[in-house]
Amino acid sequence: MSNVSSPATLKAGNESNEPSDSLVNATRTMFTNVATYIKGEFDATSEDLMLLEAMNKCSRDKYTEMAKVVQNLNAFMEDYKKKQQELEPYLNKLEQVGDNLAELEHTAILLDEYTKRLEEKFKKLAIAKREARRK
Repeated sequence: MSNVSSPATLKAGNESNEPSDSLVNATRTMFTNVATYIKGEFDATSEDLMLLEAMNKCSRDKYTEMAKVVQNLNAFMEDYKKKQQELEPYLNKLEQVGDNLAELEHTAILLDEYTKRLEEKFKKLAIAKREARRK
């Protein structure tokens, strides 16, 4: 027995092997549904990618803004350090004046105490002198 069919057999077989209309419609429906499904998957993926692109742009803009803020802060800090260095001698002088003022205040207190003691001595001497005159 041979597996090879004669052309006459094939022709007769083709007529009987033709798909029915319902099979053709079912196949078309299946391909349409598969195409719709695949298109939906592509659309979802496309939307995901567009969302990701928008998020990336937003992140880029935010980081750009943050970089500008950092640059401004760096410039401010450099300016601040420069001004602090310029003011350092004056601050040192103010500290010295404060120290000198504290020392002067202490000296004034000592002088005031000494003056009070002298005044007391003079009062005692004046009283003693008056008593001596009365005698």
